[in-house]
Order: sequence, then C-alpha cells, then structure tokens
Amino acid sequence: MLGIATFGLSLAYLTTSYMPIEQNQFLFATVPVRIILACMAAARLFLDGSRGSLSSDDRRSLMVVAGYDGLGAIALGWWLGTFGGRVPGL
Repeated sequence: MLGIATFGLSLAYLTTSYMPIEQNQFLFATVPVRIILACMAAARLFLDGSRGSLSSDDRRSLMVVAGYDGLGAIALGWWLGTFGGRVPGL
C-alpha cells in the first residue's frame, strides 16, 4: 500500500513538473497536506503504540511516514517560503 501511495504522489509531481515553480499550485498545496499526514501518523504511533497494539512492522511504517512527510513538508515549505498551501500572488 505504501508503494502505491508513493507512486501516486511521485506521478503527480512528475506531471506538474513542466510548469514554473512559482505557478505550480500542486507543490504549494502538498505542504499542509504532508504536515497533516505526518501529524496523523505520529498521533497513531503515539496513541496505539502506548497501548502496545502495533506490531514492529506497523510501528516502523508509521515512523517512516511521519519522518518522510514531516521532513519533506518542512523542507518544501521552507524552500517555497510558505506553509499555507497557496501560491503567493494568485
């Protein structure tokens, strides 16, 4: 399932790569979405992990999603100069 989601996200980035970064709404919109996904994965890891109901594979998958999306959102938002999800000036 993680491979399908990663492929879909990568394909979306690829199909929007022809336009300038300043006009690429998809890039700007993915920043808050990735922050939300990272927070949801971290919350599930914290809540279900404290009860011991997660297997080690599930725990590792959630840590990868939280880290990859969280760091990716911070890096992309910092590089774009905004975390709001909108292209400045449009």
